[in-house]
Amino acid sequence: MAGGGVVRALCCCYGRFSSSFSSGGGERAGPRFRPPAGSRRDWIGPPDKRSNLRPVIFHVPPHESPLERRLRELREETQAWNQSFWARQNTAFQR
Repeated sequence: MAGGGVVRALCCCYGRFSSSFSSGGGERAGPRFRPPAGSRRDWIGPPDKRSNLRPVIFHVPPHESPLERRLRELREETQAWNQSFWARQNTAFQR
């Protein structure tokens, strides 16, 4: 997916997005926001206060193949690990 498409998709809805993410939680289940059903792109939120990483909600295609699903799940797992690691690292550094 081209990066420009993701940015275009977020610009029109940034106000809805920024208020929908919980703030400051490093060990959270994920963003409470869910993109509209017709969305065909990944959604990227504002930086988390503890980790400084931008949370991503990955698009799930209607006819996702097993290989595409595995890739998306690995990306989600990697994102969750990075979120946890950097939240802990930044908190320890600030102490």
